[in-house]
Amino acid sequence: MIELSTLVAGIRACRSTIPLHRSVLVGLSGIDGSGKGYLATTLCAELQRANLRVALLDVDGWLNLPATRFSRTNPAEHFYHHALRLEAMFEQL
Repeated sequence: MIELSTLVAGIRACRSTIPLHRSVLVGLSGIDGSGKGYLATTLCAELQRANLRVALLDVDGWLNLPATRFSRTNPAEHFYHHALRLEAMFEQL
């Protein structure tokens, strides 16, 4: 498992390669109850301590209905492609 400090260092390194007028998007994924929210909150605090501006977005409101996001055929890949309404989310953000 990766250490939080290593993750923060990697994000800082990525940030340093991108023009300041652009943003860096970091996404966390995992099954329900796996600790994504806890990790996101902890990571957010660490990045802020590293003097980075952070916006923490919860995408639960952008989930498609279960009939759309789940499939018995190739379930993992199907979920990856159909779980979230990312286009709508980014349009509104």
